[in-house]
Amino acid sequence: MDEQNEIEWLKAMIAEGEASGVLDAEPGDILAEIMAKLPASDCP
Repeated sequence: MDEQNEIEWLKAMIAEGEASGVLDAEPGDILAEIMAKLPASDCP
C-alpha cells in the first residue's frame, strides 16, 4: 500500500469510528497517538 492509500485508509477508519461512536477523540489526536506508537524510522 502506498502512502496516499494509507492516508485515505486511515481517514476512512477514523470517519467510521467517529460515525459509530467508538472514537470520541479528535482525528488529529488519534493520529498523534498512532504516530507515537510507530518506530521513528516509519515516520517521515
